[in-house]
Amino acid sequence: MHCPSRPCLAGLLLAWVAATACAATSPGLHRPSPDWRDQVVYFVMTDRFADGNPRNNDQGRGEFNPGKGTHYQGGDLQGLAGKLGYIRGLGATGVWLTPPVANQWLDSSAHSAGYHGYWAEDFTKVDAHLGTLADYQALSRQLHRRGMVLVQDIVVNHTGDYFWYRPEAWQLSDPALGYAPNLGTPPTPAPRQWPFSLNNPRRAADRQAGAYHWTPNVANYGDRHQELNWQMAGLDDLNTESPLVRRALRKAYGHWIKAVGVDAYRVDTAFYVPEDFFADFLHAKDPQAPGIERVARQTGRRDFLSFGEGFGIDAVGEDKQSRKIEAYAAPGLMSSMLNFPLYSALGEVFARGRPTAELASRITTMMQVHRAPHRMPTFVDNHDVDRFLASGDEAGLRQALAAMFTLPGIPVIYYGTEQGFKDQRASMFASGWGSGGRDHFDAQAPLYRFIRSLADLRAGDQHLLSRGAPTVLHADTEGPGALAWRTDHAGRSALVVFNTGPDDTTVRVHTGLRPGTPLQGRWGMVGLPQGLVVDAQGQLALTLPARSAQVWVAQGRRLRHQAVDWRQASASAQVGHVAPWGEWLRLEDPAGDDAGPSGDYRYPSDPSFAAQRSMDLRLLRARTRGGALQLEVTLPGISTVWNPPLGFDHLALTVFIELPGQAGGSRVMPLQQGELPGDMRWHRRLRVNGWASTLFSADGASATAEGTPTGPAAQVRVSRDDHTITLTLPAAALGRLATLAGARLYVNTWDYDAGYRALGPEAQGWAMGGASATAPKVMDDTAVITLP
Repeated sequence: MHCPSRPCLAGLLLAWVAATACAATSPGLHRPSPDWRDQVVYFVMTDRFADGNPRNNDQGRGEFNPGKGTHYQGGDLQGLAGKLGYIRGLGATGVWLTPPVANQWLDSSAHSAGYHGYWAEDFTKVDAHLGTLADYQALSRQLHRRGMVLVQDIVVNHTGDYFWYRPEAWQLSDPALGYAPNLGTPPTPAPRQWPFSLNNPRRAADRQAGAYHWTPNVANYGDRHQELNWQMAGLDDLNTESPLVRRALRKAYGHWIKAVGVDAYRVDTAFYVPEDFFADFLHAKDPQAPGIERVARQTGRRDFLSFGEGFGIDAVGEDKQSRKIEAYAAPGLMSSMLNFPLYSALGEVFARGRPTAELASRITTMMQVHRAPHRMPTFVDNHDVDRFLASGDEAGLRQALAAMFTLPGIPVIYYGTEQGFKDQRASMFASGWGSGGRDHFDAQAPLYRFIRSLADLRAGDQHLLSRGAPTVLHADTEGPGALAWRTDHAGRSALVVFNTGPDDTTVRVHTGLRPGTPLQGRWGMVGLPQGLVVDAQGQLALTLPARSAQVWVAQGRRLRHQAVDWRQASASAQVGHVAPWGEWLRLEDPAGDDAGPSGDYRYPSDPSFAAQRSMDLRLLRARTRGGALQLEVTLPGISTVWNPPLGFDHLALTVFIELPGQAGGSRVMPLQQGELPGDMRWHRRLRVNGWASTLFSADGASATAEGTPTGPAAQVRVSRDDHTITLTLPAAALGRLATLAGARLYVNTWDYDAGYRALGPEAQGWAMGGASATAPKVMDDTAVITLP
């Protein structure tokens, strides 16, 4: 039975009556909202987590294929419910699951399936692969019985991909022009839910209903009109300004709160929807379709959390994207947003060896820009980006997790992190893709126990870490090294200190604490740190082990003055003169030779690849400064179809570097099904796409293994006007050699999406064509060049 949808008319009394009625008719589904600052959330891609009912795996339309990561694998709601003890044992207090709604099962090329849940066909039904409404309700009851919360991922920007437009024929004044339905979109040719079923502009009634924007793919993400109104990667863009669409979405998502007992919503692709949509979505007074927060209050949830996805990452010292993110969490809009800028800084510092001052700067900006940083979910990786361990090592992952658990925000653990997963969407259960044929629910795994220790740390000391405010005390501006901040809450203080460098280091930290204050060691990556006492100058002399993290809690009141500004202290420590870059070495590459070694390779058939030859190298320039290297790649154009944070997509650059005078190395090109030209061997390999810059050494490299992650990775700068991508590797990334004279370089192009994109005899929507599946994955390349 559904809870009443009529809004409160007589204040708190009737709200209480409504909540009581919900609880009586839906026992176990409804519970009061928690204090979200104290939660730890475990994020599950349901299809990849646990298979509790194999009978619902294969719906008979070719969408189920356990051998292919692009297709359904069999995870479901029953399987997730059966693993709640495992999740709770990790220290998580809630589960966030990908959208469980009925989806488009296959794209029109049958190359990719909607296993992830973001291609909605009906926002009000449970997808048949995941189970039934009763299964979802059972999951909710079991979570609530354990004192845990249920977070559902939702989409309001788009449905699945049921139609597209030929850009050259499209006209805003006549949406029938250029329109083409996608054929072969099981289980239905169009959404079944009204009004989203009205998706053919050739029908007058559908045009009049105006449920869609009737637009082609975004061509320029810098154009706010396109960002809000055009299709993102072919997904049919909803007219979220329409009262009809707004009411339908409120009804759909109010249903899951009432019928299932959802405690919070994560809103996908929030940037592609106008900010004012969320005021209506959350607070509308429509008696037949009230706003989401009104529905939640009727079920006893006084603090229903809504947090949006806004994929925005700022360069060091900038805050433009942070302020755009914050705009969606303004009063009257969503509760908060995912903290993408912090995610980026954690990866750059702990995975890719950037200076710790970059994270220090991000922490400072975070506390200045965001009104409620403690309610922003934080993460080190997720389903849309590479796993941390794809480019970082376990020590770096442990440090990143320690930072996340000791900074403001709601820590989010992406499933499999606790088992050391490297593949973005691998399965936790034995029969699923990427599992290696075994289950991965080991509660004694080192990372599982490590994360549990962090959850226990965060839950202790009277919420000091979950509710406190950090003040950065020390950071290194030149590279990996020390980082320290003090966290204060309710008259208590904690000291959090890292050393990201490969060697032990000693630093003096101005604590801002009263001289003589004792600090008790509370947690350490390797053993509990010894107690400390603040000296007469309010400082601590700290000897920090390599790749370490430690937490102390002060046993006295802190001083009421500002600690020394870490930026001022760091600037005063900088000495020396930076030499200029050398002259450019130029290597031109023929236009139009982006057709693979055989000359027969073809780009994927998706229209987004046809706009510009994104993998056609035109010019490579290289120069050095001592042991540092800078490369500039010129292309015919820069694609930004997916609005990637590094400024380009539909391209991965792979750079192989043979260091002068170095023995060893490797000839194999990992994951690219080939070897380097001639007699070249590589010692460093840089893989860069629009989402990550990752550097590897040749240790452990093979045809199926990328080598050992190392750092610092390259800084990436993109100029769309000049069609160039500039990569800068500091000397520390290349072994701190005095000179790179005699080093050899080789650069090739392909595309990368959780792995180098597939290749086959025929091009498909998202797969290259023109060669066998085992041929080299190289679309264009340079000759081997030697640095002077």
